[in-house]
Amino acid sequence: MAVPARCRLAAEASDGSLSPLRSSAAQRTVAIVTAALGGYRIPEDRIIDAVRMTRASLHGFVDIEVHGGFAMNAPIDVSFATLVDSLDAALVALGEQ
Repeated sequence: MAVPARCRLAAEASDGSLSPLRSSAAQRTVAIVTAALGGYRIPEDRIIDAVRMTRASLHGFVDIEVHGGFAMNAPIDVSFATLVDSLDAALVALGEQ
């Protein structure tokens, strides 16, 4: 990621406990992720779980990659595809509850 601070910003609180600029960015991130998950038909009382799971999974993977944590002799694309497939399966299951 060219600007790691953006990644940190997107991962911070969206409850208004941050400065207005940072809170606004976090709220936009949550709104975008929530909209992206719309097709899963996740019940309203579980959507926050889905948003948190999605953000944590993607942010965690990117953060580890950016900081060289995947410096192993295996293709990273396969690992990312596995993460996305697993996340998709979990979101489908949430939508079926």
